[in-house]
Amino acid sequence: MSHKASGAIYRDEKGTYGEPGSWFVRYKYPDPVTGRRREKWRSNIRTRREAQEIVNRISGEVYTDSVPTDARVGTVADGWQVYRTEFEAAVASGTKKESTLRSWDRAWRNHVGPRWGHRPMAEIMPADIYAFFSDLATTSLGTSSLRHIWHVASSCFESAVTNGLLGASPFARVKRKALITPEPKGRGREKAWERHELQAFLAALEAEGHRNEWLWRFILLTGLRNGEAMGLRDSDVVDATLTVSRQYTYLSRTGNYFTTPKTDSSARTFGLSEAALRCVREQQRRRAEYRLALPGRWPDDTGLLWVKPDGELAMANDPYQTLRRFTARHDIRFVGIHGLRHTFATMGLDAGVETKIVSDTLGHSQSSTTSDIYMHTNTDMTRRAGEQIASALGF
Repeated sequence: MSHKASGAIYRDEKGTYGEPGSWFVRYKYPDPVTGRRREKWRSNIRTRREAQEIVNRISGEVYTDSVPTDARVGTVADGWQVYRTEFEAAVASGTKKESTLRSWDRAWRNHVGPRWGHRPMAEIMPADIYAFFSDLATTSLGTSSLRHIWHVASSCFESAVTNGLLGASPFARVKRKALITPEPKGRGREKAWERHELQAFLAALEAEGHRNEWLWRFILLTGLRNGEAMGLRDSDVVDATLTVSRQYTYLSRTGNYFTTPKTDSSARTFGLSEAALRCVREQQRRRAEYRLALPGRWPDDTGLLWVKPDGELAMANDPYQTLRRFTARHDIRFVGIHGLRHTFATMGLDAGVETKIVSDTLGHSQSSTTSDIYMHTNTDMTRRAGEQIASALGF
């Protein structure tokens, strides 16, 4: 719905917005991008003449805002370079992660750039956005990948608007949820082992053993992300309490490196079960055996837990690849390293652990995130809750 611009001047007799007897201005106008009504207010104006001058000035500002583009408009690739330069500066300052930038690079290189890179930004219309994401919907890309592509494409235009290359972004006229269907609740359960699969995995570990055995068990018992577990040192475990303050990751350009956890809430402290502590002790014992086997050749002691027999830390993706081979040998469904984290969460919730506790242990910022990922099909939990309520009611 469109609106016409109009300004009105009022006398503030009671001093509601300023001094009693002063004037105030209310100016209504259509948003130049969405067409929805917007307002600007000015109050505590001494005279009606000054109020009228303010109305005229606001009218001029609104007219300037409504100009769709200026002479410096470029291609979508130009908008991407502006956004990427800003993001690189944020990475250098430590406010953004380099791994995130690499994700955006992939989305641009594989999808947005080939489709739109050569086109002028002023030429892209909402219809182009609908066509782009309709085509993406026919691929095997998941919701997360589609959101990455949306973020990169829309950021090209938003940065161009902010820097004066473009007057308005076509993405402001399109709702993301209309094009990207949210993942169904409970999706984490599909990526977790069922109880019989978990039992088969543990039995295979018991029978064969593996140099990553205690790492895999530890993730199953704590719900840590692979990088968080790989980055642990002896000093991170004190009196049955674990502190997660960094993660180990890999980028093809820079190799393996340590960085801060994924989000602010990912930096966390929680208590360890006796079974999880046993994993730490067993790995420390195994590490001591490795060291004794290499007298004089053991690298500088960093206190890292999950080292290889030569004392070095494995590649960040090594546990994923070795788990794939291990499960294939034992005919167990492969769920990936993150599937161990999903298994921890689903088994915990099924056992009646409070969602808030599971959420804090996983490092989720909100309990609703945990619920959305894991609790959609958990009918046993709702049945138990119903029994508890019935008992409380005296039935």
